[in-house]
Amino acid sequence: MERKNRKIYYTMGEVSEMFDVRPSLIRFWEQKFDILKPDKKRKGNRLFTPKDVENLKLIYPDPSLVNTIPTTSLAELRRTSAPSVLVETAYHDNYFDAQWIKDNI
Repeated sequence: MERKNRKIYYTMGEVSEMFDVRPSLIRFWEQKFDILKPDKKRKGNRLFTPKDVENLKLIYPDPSLVNTIPTTSLAELRRTSAPSVLVETAYHDNYFDAQWIKDNI
């Protein structure tokens, strides 16, 4: 009997590369859609099953299923007393966001 070479779990990085989206978007979808239930390691790292990947394919083709509403205005960001925290947060998500914050705040 021949055994298929299929992964049991995919990491967040692998899944975000598959869909060419940021990990933060996948975490957001996880909060909004009950069909996404990745397993989590003790440290909080997410492990996605092939079924989770299939469920993401149901969500991803129609981004209009998710409405994002900013909770912070640009003026609030500029008034922050800790811009380095914003840069650190943005850097982990997207280098270009971090650079924009450095250039504009």
